[in-house]
Amino acid sequence: VEPTILEMKDREKRSCNLLIFGLEENEGQDNHDLNKAASILNGLDKDVSEPVKVYRMGKLEINKVRPL
Repeated sequence: VEPTILEMKDREKRSCNLLIFGLEENEGQDNHDLNKAASILNGLDKDVSEPVKVYRMGKLEINKVRPL
């Protein structure tokens, strides 16, 4: 029963996660991803909250854009 409860809590915690694909990467600009994600979300709906944490998934590869 405990693993099921932990799984449900984990799913609830991740239910607000969002993946963005195709957003160009800029090296050395820490706030670039955060600012771009915030502008995309604001363009969708004014009532959407600001991103809390933003990071790229996967290893950095030349000529390949990682999901945000």
